[in-house]
Amino acid sequence: MKRQYWFSFNKKIGFIYKKIFIMAVPKKRTSRSKKNSRKATWYNKANVKAKKAYSLACSVLDGKSPSFIYSSTNNLNDG
Repeated sequence: MKRQYWFSFNKKIGFIYKKIFIMAVPKKRTSRSKKNSRKATWYNKANVKAKKAYSLACSVLDGKSPSFIYSSTNNLNDG
């Protein structure tokens, strides 16, 4: 039976009701190889995004990107 991540219930202690929160916690420790694998995946995704952003910036500065539309500072000062 799965538990929700956050739920609360009232527990009666004598005449006082105490609110208790239960969180989902991991049952076992994550292994070092699994942790390193997830971290490597995260870094690789970030690296790919950074390369794409750098490539787009270089193409915009060179003027070789026909599909990227932006307004230059000259157009803003004319109006």
